[in-house]
Amino acid sequence: MIDVSVNHESYQLDETINLQRLIERLDLSESGIAIAINNVIINRSDWRQTQLSDRDNILIIQAVQGG
Repeated sequence: MIDVSVNHESYQLDETINLQRLIERLDLSESGIAIAINNVIINRSDWRQTQLSDRDNILIIQAVQGG
């Protein structure tokens, strides 16, 4: 089991998963989001290859329109 923080909320995962799978589990839309793990931005093309580790700090930023 690993513990991760997503936008300052703790999650316990039964297994090591990749970033893409976490997004699916959280039921997030992939469009308009940016993700950083431990203050490093992860390119969308790398989400499937990026394995999460215990105590990772994940920040998901949702783009919003405004004017």
